Amino acid sequence: MKMDLGNGYSVTFSHLSDVPDQFKNNDGTIDHSRQFVVSAGDILGFVGQTGNSLTSGREPHAHIVTRVGGVDFDPRYFYSDPDFYGDVCP
Repeated sequence: MKMDLGNGYSVTFSHLSDVPDQFKNNDGTIDHSRQFVVSAGDILGFVGQTGNSLTSGREPHAHIVTRVGGVDFDPRYFYSDPDFYGDVCP
């Protein structure tokens, strides 16, 4: 799932187990043909177990990529506290 934040900013969420019904077609597949408006607090997806995690393999996780102008960008810079992620995002 890709979220366009405007002004060249985007966030992509991968390795999700599912998404809420509002993002699906009638047959249950994800609707990639429409744009959706979401608000703070909306559920965008559910943590999955696809792909490899940083530990032993396939534990529940989500892969989140932040891009600015199409280039990967460290999301820690969005927060005033540089230690926001601790050891999770070195």
